[in-house]
Amino acid sequence: MDCKNCEKSVTPQTKFCDECGAKIINKRITFKNLIADLFNNAFGWDNRYFVTIRSLITSPHILFKEYINGTRKKYVNPFGFFAIGAAISLLAFNHFSEDYLSLSREVNKKQMEAMNDVILPDTKNDESLSDNVKKLDQNEVLKQQLEQGEQVQKAILKYYNLFSFLLLPFYAIIAFLTFWKPYNYGEHLVINAYIQGFTFLLTTIFFLLSLVISGSIHFFGLVGTIIYYTYAYIRLYNLSFGQVLIRLLKFVVIAATMIMGSILIGFIIGVVTG
Repeated sequence: MDCKNCEKSVTPQTKFCDECGAKIINKRITFKNLIADLFNNAFGWDNRYFVTIRSLITSPHILFKEYINGTRKKYVNPFGFFAIGAAISLLAFNHFSEDYLSLSREVNKKQMEAMNDVILPDTKNDESLSDNVKKLDQNEVLKQQLEQGEQVQKAILKYYNLFSFLLLPFYAIIAFLTFWKPYNYGEHLVINAYIQGFTFLLTTIFFLLSLVISGSIHFFGLVGTIIYYTYAYIRLYNLSFGQVLIRLLKFVVIAATMIMGSILIGFIIGVVTG
């Protein structure tokens, strides 16, 4: 039998064409099949979006290699997958931003109070100041810190989509410099688009959990992102434990160097133009 899309010969057991990636369909059209296909295309596990997610969970290295080598119809386009993940996370962040900020205020307040016990010892131990002055100074500093922290959180939640698109090429450059061959920069861009698209979903899940359990749970979204990023590249390059540690160290050094370089360039430009 032949694939109905590209006419390549396939076996009766084949589910997807090796040539074009299209699903092999042998059954006749019936009303029942039409309804089933409608739900499968929108919500089914065979939907390309869910196939992409499933592959990113179970075998990300296979997805990366297949897409890079030309299997395109089987999976969602990497930048489309990235955009869908960013849109889902942005929708959740913006819709529940006030709920999240109200929960995180208490968490941030406790953290700031603990930090101020260490950062502001001079004011606390200054015997020339009254207790009311000490308390006023601490409360004022704490209030300013909380307000600044909340403004940063609001900006991140509001412009999360924009930050994500701007950082994607940055992550791809670091990955390219860290892992190098056999993949070029464009291929690392594809790999990172898939990884970022998946981690958007991961951080959204932790974000929603933080609303019903604890605001601090959102932190585990960052931890999950680092773990998944490492997992995906371990599978792709088949790295040993020692190689993973070396690559992680290299990744951190390159990222830190690029960040410091960007800050230095920005400072120089500011001085020259100012």
